[in-house]
Amino acid sequence: MAKHLSALREAGLVAAHRSGRETRYRLTPGPLTEVLAWMELVGTAWDERLEALRRHLVDSGRG
Repeated sequence: MAKHLSALREAGLVAAHRSGRETRYRLTPGPLTEVLAWMELVGTAWDERLEALRRHLVDSGRG
């Protein structure tokens, strides 16, 4: 668990606050905005490629 939380902290997705022996983590969703934008861009590109493949297969009589 500690490794996962450390990776999330390094990625800027959580903030850690130490209080005595406890470390409390808080979600910082800001960086997710960039990830979502990238996923949308890549998803749109794949949708376009798959549609082009579908059209090609239909036009060539294979679909």
